[in-house]
Amino acid sequence: MATSFSVEAWSAFAPGLESEDAWREWARAPWLPAGEAMPALQEMPAMQRRRVERLGRAALQVAWRCQRDDERDIPLVFASRHGDLLRTDQMLAELAVGQPLSPTQFGLSTHNAIAAQYSIARALDGNYLAVSAGRATAEAAVIEALALADD
Repeated sequence: MATSFSVEAWSAFAPGLESEDAWREWARAPWLPAGEAMPALQEMPAMQRRRVERLGRAALQVAWRCQRDDERDIPLVFASRHGDLLRTDQMLAELAVGQPLSPTQFGLSTHNAIAAQYSIARALDGNYLAVSAGRATAEAAVIEALALADD
């Protein structure tokens, strides 16, 4: 299968690197970003935004910057090796002391939760996939995206 593609838009998030220019400067002289910065994610309604933890917000902010408002039906591939580990750790701690699990917390901890939150918030009509493949997660996401493009 010979497939070619080009990148129309890209985005990334890390503490202290909020713009494309900042990322380009960082690429010329990389340094390890540090801090607990959290994206504002103003595009997402507050009631949904409050449910999303820091890493999920970073993923959502990046996705929002890459997808135009008029692209409601394009397929999307989200990749997450583990889902929300902070929520998972909290749930395991609750289980260890005999507390019941919250269905909402469980639902938001899974590897596909961020993709679902994004789809709901953007009122998307297209197909979206959530890929989790351990150490090969990034590669699996690229393979899925290429298959979707070929389809």
